[in-house]
Amino acid sequence: GTSSAEDVRIMMKGLNNRLHGVVRSKTMSIADMLTQAGLRKGLEKGKLEGKLEGKLEGKLEIAHNLLRKGMPVTTIAEVTRLSRYRINKLKRPSR
Repeated sequence: GTSSAEDVRIMMKGLNNRLHGVVRSKTMSIADMLTQAGLRKGLEKGKLEGKLEGKLEGKLEIAHNLLRKGMPVTTIAEVTRLSRYRINKLKRPSR
């Protein structure tokens, strides 16, 4: 009698411990997945920002070269889609 009840209690405690372990490992898996997704999103954002920055640098370099060749600011603005203000800043020596 009592040994059977004790066996069931021990077995239930073991199952309970295993269940908590499974839940904990699943929770960690979800946390890991969220971390991975966040890292992936951050990398994609960084790549996009890098591309945009590179495009801007290229446009500024072209605008600077066209200014040195004597092209009017308004024409450079039309071609590069940079603002006239930004192009005029290229005329001034940087400090």
